Amino acid sequence: MRDGFADWRLLPDEGSAVAPPPPDDLSDLLADAGVDLSRAADVTNTGIALATHSATGNRAVACVRRNASGLTLIAADDGAPGVQRQAATRVAGVAEAFAVDELQSGLHVLRDRLLAMHQQLASQRDDLINPVMEDAAVIALRIAHRVAEFLRIGAAAAWQSHHGRVRPVFSTAPIPASTAQADPTGLDEFLGMHEASPATGLGGATTPDCEDARCEVAVGDRLLLVATRGLIEHLSVAVIEQALALPTCDAACVHIASAVRLGNEPAQWPFTVTEVES
Repeated sequence: MRDGFADWRLLPDEGSAVAPPPPDDLSDLLADAGVDLSRAADVTNTGIALATHSATGNRAVACVRRNASGLTLIAADDGAPGVQRQAATRVAGVAEAFAVDELQSGLHVLRDRLLAMHQQLASQRDDLINPVMEDAAVIALRIAHRVAEFLRIGAAAAWQSHHGRVRPVFSTAPIPASTAQADPTGLDEFLGMHEASPATGLGGATTPDCEDARCEVAVGDRLLLVATRGLIEHLSVAVIEQALALPTCDAACVHIASAVRLGNEPAQWPFTVTEVES
């Protein structure tokens, strides 16, 4: 798989090294991609909480890629940021701890281990002295034998670009209909951009919303994985289609970040784009 840059944690047991950080000036990298980076540096408040490394060492956005097992995962703290929040970091820890062969039977093994953490995370909401409002969005992808298997928990979504045509992986995206902008073309509804109620993530106030999906993939297909309600609400069909049509996954990621004004720090982007190579 070829992936857009993110704060990947590559594990030494798979013969991978820690990926170097992306260059500070992305314009050289994407000079031939036709991507306008001027808006990416224009960080304004769009309602999307940018991920930061807190004093506790926890990450608000955590990305894991396991080459040997075909796993890609993004976990992000949804909602208001907080230095005590740890759900995204703990999700990444679970994904990193799997042996290479443990996921051969499917992502249900990952799902069960993640859901087992929910009650402990949720119980921190009731702490009278130091309540912690966890709500982690998770989107995971595993590709094996030309089949892509997806798992989402909370506010997460995925799209597939196959021969230039974009379709949602899940039937709906976790966006409250009342906050979604009207789309007179009907394309947003077709691409799964609307849902009646928001989704609950790991550590949320209610039982987490969890869904599995599978689809066939071919070499050259692009897969967009997105976490957090704030980002999904700001994505449009046009942005997704334009991004997935760009020459590289890196260019696609920068295009999306620019369109929704996430800033120019890839480690803070709660999404990634993956291309199927074999």
